[in-house]
Amino acid sequence: MDDDLKRLSLRGPAAIEQQLLEKRAGYRQALVTATKAAERNQLKKMIAAMNRGLRAVRKKKRPPPLFYDLDALTDRERVMARIAKKLGRGRNVIYHGTRRLADVLRAGKLVPPLEYECAVFFSRSAEVAAYFACFLGEKDDHLFPGVLVLDRDSLAHSYRIEPNRYDVSSDRNEREEAIWYRIVNIRRHLWVWCGMLT
Repeated sequence: MDDDLKRLSLRGPAAIEQQLLEKRAGYRQALVTATKAAERNQLKKMIAAMNRGLRAVRKKKRPPPLFYDLDALTDRERVMARIAKKLGRGRNVIYHGTRRLADVLRAGKLVPPLEYECAVFFSRSAEVAAYFACFLGEKDDHLFPGVLVLDRDSLAHSYRIEPNRYDVSSDRNEREEAIWYRIVNIRRHLWVWCGMLT
């Protein structure tokens, strides 16, 4: 039971390493009982592949460079990021970019998606929040992109905020933080917001 709980609590490289170790142990056990030469050779290759995977996961990587200003930003996104930064200056804030600012402000909540990773993601970078706020949607969508500037200290009192890395292999550090498996009520924590009409 404790092993199952530990396995569920692992995320990212630690979870991958655990899976590789378990598979390697299974292949080694199968190698002991294998009788055919072809089967033994195949199992040896699989064990070697698991060892290569473990070396890659355990290899220390240099921390990725911090991007204070993303190269991919459009002029509109840069303006939105600059405004959000000015509004949050001097406070411990965290940013959230949304394509449906009007709906979020009306509901007063951030709801995590049911598919993929069930979390609400934030960033300590206004540029990253502006970048994700201005993603294009369908033609029929009436989008109102905006950046929420939230008080991080107040949010941390009500929710568990964890540092997160959505894409571990990416060179870009989005300075991301996440609240897992919770609907986030932003009414008490929202400092200010900025948005643009499409």
